[in-house]
Amino acid sequence: MTEGWQYRPADGRFDEAVTPDGAVRPAWRRVAGLLAAGHHGALLERQRQADRMLDAEGAGQLVHDLSGATGAPESTPWRLDPVPLVLGEEEFDRLAAAVEQRSRAIEAVLADLHGPRRLVREGVVPAGTRAATSALRMSAIGQSVPRWLVHHAVDVVRVADGSWRVVGDLTDAPTGLGYALLNRSVMARVMADPLRESATASLVQAPAVLRRALAALASEGRADRRTVVLSGGPDHPSYVEQSYLAVQMGLHLAEGADLVVRQHRLWLRALDALETIAVVYRRVEDRGLDPHEVRAAGAQGVPAITWAARAGGVVLANAFGSGVAESDVVGAGLPDAARLLLGEELALPAWRLGDELATTPLFDAAAGFVPCRVVVRLHALIGPQGVWVLPGGAGRVLRDGDHPAAPTALRAKDVWVTGAGPSTRTRAPIVVPPQVDFGGSVPKRVADSLYWTGRAAERAEVAARAARVVGGQLAQGPDRVAGAGGARVRGAAAHQRAAQGV
Repeated sequence: MTEGWQYRPADGRFDEAVTPDGAVRPAWRRVAGLLAAGHHGALLERQRQADRMLDAEGAGQLVHDLSGATGAPESTPWRLDPVPLVLGEEEFDRLAAAVEQRSRAIEAVLADLHGPRRLVREGVVPAGTRAATSALRMSAIGQSVPRWLVHHAVDVVRVADGSWRVVGDLTDAPTGLGYALLNRSVMARVMADPLRESATASLVQAPAVLRRALAALASEGRADRRTVVLSGGPDHPSYVEQSYLAVQMGLHLAEGADLVVRQHRLWLRALDALETIAVVYRRVEDRGLDPHEVRAAGAQGVPAITWAARAGGVVLANAFGSGVAESDVVGAGLPDAARLLLGEELALPAWRLGDELATTPLFDAAAGFVPCRVVVRLHALIGPQGVWVLPGGAGRVLRDGDHPAAPTALRAKDVWVTGAGPSTRTRAPIVVPPQVDFGGSVPKRVADSLYWTGRAAERAEVAARAARVVGGQLAQGPDRVAGAGGARVRGAAAHQRAAQGV
């Protein structure tokens, strides 16, 4: 074991960092050495810095839970562990190949379920799928889409024998990509030396890869290829990620009120006029996308947006109806479906209830390094040049008794892929995206918010100046304020009320 690396893994199961005989695994040697070189106080300070940076990014309250008493959404703090989860380049390449295979298999399954339905005829998927799952959208059957999936996420865990298992696929509006990029942005500042010296693969290309994949969906010959990120608004559990991704890609973050369907096309309500939209990267799930299709509470979606998509006026990514691949009915038949449609055996088997999980080091302020269990979310971006798997991801720490599909611990881990350099699978060209035009094409709702933000800033500035004047007078002596029969006090109070618009 590396000198100074005070870590004792759990007995009888695979550990990411340490072998059963106590030796540090090759992928962890550089990271373990760098962590061992620091002391407890240094790691504690890195934890504090990470907390502060996440809070500055607006991610200090990332996780939304439902209150048991009222059922209202509540936010709880999200913390990023200063100890990453490290994977070697060769091992990640095997995982990436398995994720790529699943993406191709699910694309084929979605195309079949909404088209020829060979899987139903062959008995791979039950004929009563419509009754067995509410995720199958009957209006999506028969529609022609350029691609069902542009973004596919896969939750994986390592079990006690060291092999990997799939917990589930996310195909509707997968979350986690923005969180992974945000986590890496923080780690690049608080763990800059370990990140650089361990030759960790970069994630900086992901926004450009996703933007290019979205742009490729626009109809050929269409002059306007505007893409927007459709958000569920500040009340949506992943709103922080949605806004972060929009900024990284240089795209408008639009809410339902910013969009309107007319003449079978989707339009952005901009200051100057309505502007056409070619592609929507939707962060709103199927159930809340179009109130004309799915009856749902709230006003997150856009009425008739699915009708415009069926008419070819706009492309939705992922396509409406893709959420059915997340259902247990389809997931259970995926191995057989891959054999039938692709002629391939899936490389990653499914996790089974009762499978013991492997461990990895976690920094604990009181106990130092302790073993924990982690579920890792990997992301595949699908474009005209095939499937590109993000060389890393985000891990969620599990509490005792947690199901991997529903972690309750609020600790995140950045996933590092270390080695001499990223493999061919993890390379992608860097394309600088055009900046959003914040002139005429700014949405009316955003312009209105900016106006009132400016007014509030003006009032705050006037109030601060008045308080500074009064504070200066008090510093010179209370009599300067209390004199003249209290007229100065009344005048200062009137000035403050005027500054605050009261």
